Amino acid sequence: MKNILLVEDSLLIERALSFRLKHYGYNVIHALNGKKAIGILENNRI
Repeated sequence: MKNILLVEDSLLIERALSFRLKHYGYNVIHALNGKKAIGILENNRI
């Protein structure tokens, strides 16, 4: 399973995109903003 980092501040849009991406076989990691996304990237292999 491939990982994907989804950066989205709207919970509704995040849920819709996550659902679709998971359907296509991705493991979705979510960040609410760019600052949090950078923190995730620094601490995880995506």
